Amino acid sequence: MAAAPLTTFATAFGAERFPQPKHWPRILAVRMWGEPLGPGVTYEQWRLVTSAGPLDIHLARVAPFNPYVGFRVTTADGVVSGAGETVRTMAARLHAELGINADYFDINGTGSPENVVVADGRVLQSPDTSVACVVTRGGRIYAGHVWLEARIQTPRGPFGLAAINRWQPGVDRFLLTPQASRAPVDVGLANVAWLRQSGAPEDFVVTRVERGVNRVAPLGLHERAVVVRGPSAQAFAALLQPGERVRLNVSLDPQLADPIEQAVGGGPMVLAQGRVVRRPSPPAADETYVRNPVTGLGVSADGSRAWLVVVDGRNPAHSIGLTRPELGELFLALGARSALAFDSGGSSEIVVRPPGELHAIVANQPSDGRERRIADALLVVNTAPVGPVRRLIVSAHPAVVGPRRFGDGQTVQGIFVGSSVRLSVTGIDGHDQPVALPARRVHFMLTSPAAHLHNGDVVTGVRPGDVTVLAFADHAEGSRTLNVVDRIARLSLQGEDHLPLAGSEVLGLVAADTAGRLLAVDPAAVSWTAQGGGTVFVGGLLIAGAQPGRYVVSARVGGAVARTVVLAGEHVAVLQAVPAATAAGGAWHLVCEPGLACGTLDSHEAPDDAPSLHLAYDLTQQPADRTRAAMAQTALRVPGRPLAVLVDVYGDGRGAWLRAGYRTALGVRESVTLARHVSWVGWRRVRVAIPEQPAWPLTWTALYVVAPPHERSAQGNIWFRNLGFAYPGP
Repeated sequence: MAAAPLTTFATAFGAERFPQPKHWPRILAVRMWGEPLGPGVTYEQWRLVTSAGPLDIHLARVAPFNPYVGFRVTTADGVVSGAGETVRTMAARLHAELGINADYFDINGTGSPENVVVADGRVLQSPDTSVACVVTRGGRIYAGHVWLEARIQTPRGPFGLAAINRWQPGVDRFLLTPQASRAPVDVGLANVAWLRQSGAPEDFVVTRVERGVNRVAPLGLHERAVVVRGPSAQAFAALLQPGERVRLNVSLDPQLADPIEQAVGGGPMVLAQGRVVRRPSPPAADETYVRNPVTGLGVSADGSRAWLVVVDGRNPAHSIGLTRPELGELFLALGARSALAFDSGGSSEIVVRPPGELHAIVANQPSDGRERRIADALLVVNTAPVGPVRRLIVSAHPAVVGPRRFGDGQTVQGIFVGSSVRLSVTGIDGHDQPVALPARRVHFMLTSPAAHLHNGDVVTGVRPGDVTVLAFADHAEGSRTLNVVDRIARLSLQGEDHLPLAGSEVLGLVAADTAGRLLAVDPAAVSWTAQGGGTVFVGGLLIAGAQPGRYVVSARVGGAVARTVVLAGEHVAVLQAVPAATAAGGAWHLVCEPGLACGTLDSHEAPDDAPSLHLAYDLTQQPADRTRAAMAQTALRVPGRPLAVLVDVYGDGRGAWLRAGYRTALGVRESVTLARHVSWVGWRRVRVAIPEQPAWPLTWTALYVVAPPHERSAQGNIWFRNLGFAYPGP
């Protein structure tokens, strides 16, 4: 289906010059749009033509020391473990003017971010060994490693804690807070002390102590739970008694001049002390030299300038993406002294709040074709107090709002004859803060008979021509010109190209005139048909049937026709029931990263005697300070365009990080996480979605175990069988 159009809110300004980063493909042509979003914050979109292909770069320039610039870190739904949330809705909750995705996260498991999270001075999750972005209370930005020091001071002495809101295998002493999860936390077999805040933020009273606890229910606002398992559990349970007072001491290193106010994980560093970092480093070290959609943040040497960057990728017609070293070169060319990358791929997203809008919209084109629900985000807010209205921003929305792939609503620049738009107005104060205005305080006028104004804020096009809308409110005014047309030059449909059986969706209709301006089209003006099955109603509501099928959906209006194909249901094709191990190339064979001994690969049966591919991994002989991997590697051509990969995995319960790799038709190597922690024993069918690709077919290249630096789960056994793929339709 056609990609969702972006609302064009920015105006071209300034000299269209872009620095030529070193070791980049040569830049051949440049086009740029930009718009100030608020005090000290400017957004720019750069579209480059390079010798290697197009690049779509979204760049925000931020002045951290501006008194009206505030950085905020937030997690999905306010917790560190859960189903995730989009950057756009996180930005809406905090009224942000700008936001980018942040840390890597357990995408097919707990949903938790990998690294540290500090929001408004509170540690929501303790750090790991990757670098992080830290913002101090004075606005200074630091990119580097963060370390936790935490202990509970009891009447019988101190007791050290290893983590906050981390309960994966290998972590035996940790603190749970109300921000851990909205659901009960599975802690295995542990001794737990529940605390209630009493007086100062660090002072607590023990409410109860229990032994042999398996799950901890969500905590209240003033509650904490100290969880201990393993050898220290018994001693800890005897250390505390209900009713006793204790103190929780939590601090972060490095100790900076100003207290740490916000921190969010990322990594790796792509620029350090003015030098591009080219050494592969975690997380996802295998993506270092792969062109991907990327997200990052750079800071100048004196901290007075920061750059937030998102570069689209995985779409040769739109943007080819960057490697991590190329991202470092970009920050260096912009003037940064240090920079780090955040999560990339389908997570890469930037949202901006156009002047006069109350909420942010998605400015880039996420490579999944939709917004991904992620773990946390780095936001920029306008902290200036709201003042009196200085000017008005007039927007026009379809009177019946249709869906958009990105964003909650769609502004238009024109009207198809007979259709209508509803007008809205937002005030802007002297510090670029949006000010909502009640409709009763706003008055509109039209300057042309090409349209009629009725019900106070609805404009209906009656004949071709331009019409200017004038708005007046609170001694301020604004205007917008709309174009009324009787023919549509371009018509496209947007929506999902796959539906579950009996599922439904409302297809979005995008109409534009010869100048590319978006047009409002009333649903009653559109004629819909569906061939091959399914039912489509007025307004584009498509309902799939009870059997897999292939539907061709058409929409006709104003002399234009748009068609799209929707596949209903799915089927699974098993490509290899029992992957065969061999020392020869082509079939499955063992590859060790970074090259030392890492185990064995054979066709030994699983513990239940089922024929399987057996990976015995032992990464203990490899350097503990590097990412290590034991890879069952192959070259298996995957036909068609699968939705997901499925494989039966017999786990050993040792918590290994299990991934899979593939190569696109363009030769780009990609990877997906099958399980962040193999915590089960026995067979389990693992299903993981495959992102939409710029080019098909795929070549499946690996099933492998990864051990990040200092990870304990570096030795064990895993078996595989029934490697297959899910395909849409019959």
